[in-house]
Amino acid sequence: MKLKIFLLVFLVTSAVHAGVCIKINAEKDTLMPNEQNAAKFICENEFKKEGAVVDGKCEETYILTHLLLGDSIVVVIEKAGVSQSVVVKGKDELRSAYNQLARYFISGIDPNYKNTTAENVVSTQAENRTKLKSELNFMAMLGYGFQPTPDIGGGLNWTLGLRYDMRFMFLDFEFASGLWNAHGPNYLEINLIGIRGAYYFEETGAQSAYIGAGLRAGFYFLESDDYYSDTEFSGSGTLSVGYEWLRNTSKRFMVQIDAKFPFHALKYETDDKWKHIYFPTISFNVGVGL
Repeated sequence: MKLKIFLLVFLVTSAVHAGVCIKINAEKDTLMPNEQNAAKFICENEFKKEGAVVDGKCEETYILTHLLLGDSIVVVIEKAGVSQSVVVKGKDELRSAYNQLARYFISGIDPNYKNTTAENVVSTQAENRTKLKSELNFMAMLGYGFQPTPDIGGGLNWTLGLRYDMRFMFLDFEFASGLWNAHGPNYLEINLIGIRGAYYFEETGAQSAYIGAGLRAGFYFLESDDYYSDTEFSGSGTLSVGYEWLRNTSKRFMVQIDAKFPFHALKYETDDKWKHIYFPTISFNVGVGL
């Protein structure tokens, strides 16, 4: 039994770590000879990143071809009659093309949206190529939330701001507002300034879940008996979880859940008595980044 397990592990390990060779298609390739050598070296490194073993044994041979077409380059890799290609706008994007092709052949990721990441997407696959280290996007979000005190109520909220994406995390600089009805006093919330930091679970993925926290500061206009009875300047803390798509393009789409915890209780007068209410909220939001 142990021998069978050993043989199975050996065969699987051998298959995964089979020696890989990258060879240039000398008859069809249109790069200069010195560029071909550099391209072969860079391509081998991208295959190594995906787990391939490049040791000169050539148990698996991949044929690499570059075809110039105007300002574009068609990068083709073929193995055992199966070929896949990526079109790039210039030689600076060749490394990204090699990575996509390595992910296809070595990792088995289909050549579609899932095969591109924030690092390997090329200009032919996005309107504007995403920056590799950071990117600043205009952000707009709209949501509906619930408030548990003094009675369960709800309200609309909206957010405008900037999202600074640093790949492994982001920072939001935002202006937010909300109109809430708690089946008692209503209030208008205007946050003049807010900042939020969040961590991406997939640093280079085309989509990723995230979790974060932030601070807001602004005014709260409390309405009681059809007139505003109190105006206060205060702040709140927020906890957020969300999911973001299209991180490898110039556009973004996200859904986000925010829990808000004010730093104070609103005071209002009713029946000749002053009351205090604490008003945490939870909101469900959808948004876009441009």
